[in-house]
Amino acid sequence: MHPLYKKTRQKTLLIGTFAVLIGLFGTLIPILPGTAFVILGVSVLSLQSKIALRLLITLRTRYPKIASPVKRAETLLVDFFNLTTHRREHTSLPCVDGGTLSILAEPTEYIAGTAILLHSASGTAETDVMNTLAEALKIRGFCVVRFDACNGLGDSTGDFTKFTTTSYRKNLERVIEWAGTKKWWQEPLVLVGHSLGGLVAGMYAREHQAEVDELILLAPTLSGESYVETYKRQNTADFDAWEKSGSRTIKHPISHEEFSLPFSFVKDMEQYSLVPSKLPIPITILAGTLDTTSDYAELKAFCEKVGNHATLRKLTEVGHTPRSHKEIDTLEQVLAKIKLKSK
Repeated sequence: MHPLYKKTRQKTLLIGTFAVLIGLFGTLIPILPGTAFVILGVSVLSLQSKIALRLLITLRTRYPKIASPVKRAETLLVDFFNLTTHRREHTSLPCVDGGTLSILAEPTEYIAGTAILLHSASGTAETDVMNTLAEALKIRGFCVVRFDACNGLGDSTGDFTKFTTTSYRKNLERVIEWAGTKKWWQEPLVLVGHSLGGLVAGMYAREHQAEVDELILLAPTLSGESYVETYKRQNTADFDAWEKSGSRTIKHPISHEEFSLPFSFVKDMEQYSLVPSKLPIPITILAGTLDTTSDYAELKAFCEKVGNHATLRKLTEVGHTPRSHKEIDTLEQVLAKIKLKSK
């Protein structure tokens, strides 16, 4: 861990707590905009507190109108007080098919490289699992870039019924192109993907081998075909119902709001595969032993086929998406042991 992390932690907690107290005081005595100070304080505390981060994301999800001003205020406050070794830059880009693509970039002066993170189909850029992956790269000095896929469940605009692997690929290409123009851009480039994000990251690496230096894939979907086979093996009735009705319900990972995912999502994904794969770059695959979506045995066999530069890391008693404190702790411990070959 970079020593500056320890120095900034106390300052961040102090300023965040002070802002929350001012906000609470303002709600009792209507002199100051109390609610604004509370939200801003929680935003600052979220840099060091997982509880505050969950609360902040929940507020932004339920009240989307406050998302942009909170992000801008947080960025200004973090930069002004130098609250972290990594700045937080919120920006947006036009999606290929219209709308806006929401990006969170966390550049640093202590650049070891650039890492771009891809969430799962039912995830967002700032869930617990994505925050854990980001932190593992940030403490090593990487500039970390996250984005919410267009038509996904995050802050980007769009219609979830139109979310596909194809559109996700276009988003990644757009983000990498944008990141490459920034002053903080630095090689090596590491792509980190969870579930469907792993499939998209792996396909990009295969098609742009001169650009990508390393892959870290958490419970990756190896192909649309393997996704269907595993789904049917685990719950044939549910899959058949999805195919027959044309849609299935997906819950937002934070707000738990329900969304409809059409079966056309599966049809689109079936055209993509990492198997067989020729990826002459270091690959680390993190596989949960309780994963019923990305089969552990299949991931192990994939690593054996890829060769010596592929490493399988077992996540004992962890499911497809680490959620509990125990699962997140296991993921953190395994990530801490990974030695990035690209550095």
